[in-house]
Amino acid sequence: MTYKILDISKYQPNVDYAKTAKAVDGVILRIGLTYWGKQEMGKDETFEKHYAGFKAQNCPVGVYYYSAADSVAMAEKEAEYCLSLMKGKQFELPVYYDVENSQRQGSLSKALLTQIVDTFCSKVEKAGCYVGFYASTSWLVNKMDTAALGKKYTLWKADYRTAY
Repeated sequence: MTYKILDISKYQPNVDYAKTAKAVDGVILRIGLTYWGKQEMGKDETFEKHYAGFKAQNCPVGVYYYSAADSVAMAEKEAEYCLSLMKGKQFELPVYYDVENSQRQGSLSKALLTQIVDTFCSKVEKAGCYVGFYASTSWLVNKMDTAALGKKYTLWKADYRTAY
C-alpha cells in the first residue's frame, strides 16, 4: 500500500492546510534541529503553526528532528530536547531521527553513527513514542548498520534516484 506523506518545515512557510490535508494521508513536520556549527539546538520556527493547522484538519501528524550529533552524548541531548518540544502534543505518525549532516556526521564510523541513531531512537521510544530513522539511500547503505536498526525502528528512506 502506498501512502502520500508530506515533509513540512520552515521551508514551506505558507501552507493551505485544508487543501493539503485532503491531498495527503499525513504529514511529518520538522520539530527541531541541531545547527552543526556550534551544535546549538532549536525549534523549527514554523512547527507550532503547521501542527495547529494540520490538527485542525484532522490530518495525521508525525515529526522529525534534524540531527548534527557526532557523539552518543549529543544524541541523548537531542532526544531530550525533541521530547521537550513534543510535550502536550499528540502524534499519529512516528517521530523520526534525521541523520544526514555531512559536516558533523559524514566522517563518523558506521558503528558510531549506528550507536548515535540507536541512542536517540531508544530514548524517544522509552518515552512512549513510535520512532524511526531517516537518511538517504547512500547513507543507509554506507554509513550505518541499517539492518540492525531496521529490526528495532521504522525506516524513512530518501531515495532521490526514483522519479514519481
